[in-house]
Amino acid sequence: SRAPEFLAWERFVLDWFKEDQVACLSTPTEDTYTLKISDLAPNKPGIKMLTIKLNDKESIVLESRKISRDSQISPDEEGIFAYHVDAEILTNLGTAKVIYKDNPPASGWYPSTLAKGDKATFRNYTIEILDSDSTGEIVRISTKK
Repeated sequence: SRAPEFLAWERFVLDWFKEDQVACLSTPTEDTYTLKISDLAPNKPGIKMLTIKLNDKESIVLESRKISRDSQISPDEEGIFAYHVDAEILTNLGTAKVIYKDNPPASGWYPSTLAKGDKATFRNYTIEILDSDSTGEIVRISTKK
């Protein structure tokens, strides 16, 4: 992304979030979870980061990216930015890797964010964007045990 702001993961490590701005799914007891992830940029209430713990060193992170005066993203780049974090890899060597939507176009450029109607699968988790508005996205996380 051309957005010149920190990722939610970086903000979390720097302790920039309030406790109620981060949600963590570490030991799922249900097959599906639905929640709203609020736009990362404004300093407003809401969940800014969802972390899905895969093991002691790896997580999936979801954050909502929207156009703002501080970002340089285009309208087609708005949505949920999903990425895999491996804490054993140094920051500049690929700690975070984008999780792209399922069934991307055969050719051409497509955004790294997930928009309404998109799904992405990573390991045992499926991320589906149910709805979107100017304040964030409604996301359903499904897990296969």
